[in-house]
Amino acid sequence: MKDTETKRRFVELRAAGKSLAVIAKELHTAKSTLVEWSRELETEIHNLRQVELESLADEYQITKRARVAALAARLATIRAAVEKADLSKVDPEHLLKLELMYTQHLAAETAGGAFIRDVKEGAWENVIAVETTRREVWQA
Repeated sequence: MKDTETKRRFVELRAAGKSLAVIAKELHTAKSTLVEWSRELETEIHNLRQVELESLADEYQITKRARVAALAARLATIRAAVEKADLSKVDPEHLLKLELMYTQHLAAETAGGAFIRDVKEGAWENVIAVETTRREVWQA
């Protein structure tokens, strides 16, 4: 009979998606034993998989928040530059393209969140109106 530590390691490896063949080699245990353990420890394996998935989801959200914050900060900088730009010296089309690109990236990053809720409530129409006005001014 294998010790508790070997079974714990089995649960970790199985929850990580390792095949029985790979686990058998690593733990020096017969596949038939591992099949029995799979049945016996099914709940523990499932629970550990869920914990790992939740951990990944949390990590992704933190990363996503950081990307959204960075995009929003860059967009604010670009918008400030557009507002201050002396159109005789700065290519406004280039600044507009940058601003629109960052706006699109920010919208994509926040899809499904509060940003989209605000858009549905009508705030997006104001953004489009401002962008359209800027384009018209620069094209004149």
